[in-house]
Amino acid sequence: MIEGRREKVKNDEYEPESSDWKRNREYAEYSSSSINTRGKKKFLYEIIEVSAKIDTAKGMWPAIWAFGVSKGWPANGEIDIMEYNRV
Repeated sequence: MIEGRREKVKNDEYEPESSDWKRNREYAEYSSSSINTRGKKKFLYEIIEVSAKIDTAKGMWPAIWAFGVSKGWPANGEIDIMEYNRV
């Protein structure tokens, strides 16, 4: 089971003067998780079955993506299995 949580997480790369949104916040308000199978498993023809509860609150971006293995992203593209973006 993977899970995103609403929790205060210290940003180890915090730089108050940075213009990069990833660095100029002392804390993140959410944590998230992912599974990376690079080098462990790759698929050519598969059926992927997902059972998921997703939070659709404003600012959330739940997604399930599959990426190619021969090049890095975005050059190798992605398959959006499920994505919900409510800005």
